[in-house]
Amino acid sequence: MVAYSCDETVPACRRCVQRNETCSLAENTLPFVDPGVSFYESTTGLGSENKFGHLTHATIPPRATQQRQNSVSSFTAIGSYEDADTIATRDLEWIQQYLTETCQTLCFTPEALRTWREDVFQLAISVPFLLHGIIALAAMHKALNMPLPAAARQHCVLTAVRHRNKGLELFIPVLNNANSTNCVALCSFNILFSTLAFASQNLPEDLREATVSVAHGHERMPTVVKARSAIGSFVEVISFWRGTDAIISETYEWLQTSKIGNLFRLPDFDKLPDIPDGAAKTLDLLRQRAELPLELASYEVSGSSERAQKRMYMLEIQRLYKVCKCTQTHIWGAYILAWPTNVTTDFVELLRSRDNLSLAMVAFWASCFHTLNDRWWAKNWSSRLIEDVTSCLSTEWDELLQWPRTVLGA
Repeated sequence: MVAYSCDETVPACRRCVQRNETCSLAENTLPFVDPGVSFYESTTGLGSENKFGHLTHATIPPRATQQRQNSVSSFTAIGSYEDADTIATRDLEWIQQYLTETCQTLCFTPEALRTWREDVFQLAISVPFLLHGIIALAAMHKALNMPLPAAARQHCVLTAVRHRNKGLELFIPVLNNANSTNCVALCSFNILFSTLAFASQNLPEDLREATVSVAHGHERMPTVVKARSAIGSFVEVISFWRGTDAIISETYEWLQTSKIGNLFRLPDFDKLPDIPDGAAKTLDLLRQRAELPLELASYEVSGSSERAQKRMYMLEIQRLYKVCKCTQTHIWGAYILAWPTNVTTDFVELLRSRDNLSLAMVAFWASCFHTLNDRWWAKNWSSRLIEDVTSCLSTEWDELLQWPRTVLGA
């Protein structure tokens, strides 16, 4: 029998999905609760009868209903509403939150805003897992971005968790059948899901560490959310973003010509402004370290030759240079997330092992990511990462951390 290793993409290992096997990775990495917990346990979508009784409903506007009728036949494998022309009134609050506020925080250009507010939402009307993803992110946005009483904040978090879980329940079975019809929905959901993973790390300690009870059948299932180091959390989030990259890689040609194709355009790096001198100096220092023998520079990846590992370092440093160039122009802010999205499994192994050079690269990336600190889902990530890296590295690495600290104002 052939043994397969996990490729560590989340929400499910792509190798397990392709072989129609249950992936245990999600059970160990998803924040908050067991991904199998359903919010509406007796329904495949929103707005149907559940164990809480019949929900009141609001009719979807006629134009949106027509959009659903035009596209729902293409998603029969994804699942559909039992009452597809209605949305539960209790969910309208989150939909309004998404359309008026949350979607704006995902965008860096007017064109991208139209994509998330119009194209993605219209598609979500006919694709339940995508609508669950939208509601989950909107609820988390409200939990983290508004001054709320403790009980109201916890309600928002539980709403986010429950809709995320239901979305995953409907999303994962479709991964093995990515095609030109469903690739937009798959990719959009995974971006929402990955953003939610980023945002969830910003929950107050009382919600991150407290026991959260989630309805599951007739039992109350307690789940303790343990606090993690910034680096540990970052490694976890990388696995979410790598899941997005896996979907993009498999369906890139279709995505490029789709309604969300503008989200995947690349800048002309030669035309972007030069990076600051301090950033350029730091990248040069990283390259110098990468050229040293591995026993002096870093931890060695098992099964990887020294030449291959150095080539990987150089590739990541070159990608960091491109990321840094994008920080000089606001409209390319989304490209900053391309680095954690595309890092290799070997690089993730180095991070887990607290490899010095890899940690220094993370600190540099965090200095770039700091330009997004005004985004609710990114807030304080850069400072936590740089502080955590600083605590892991000895003083001989101080020169490589000088630029990240300068960006933070430390």
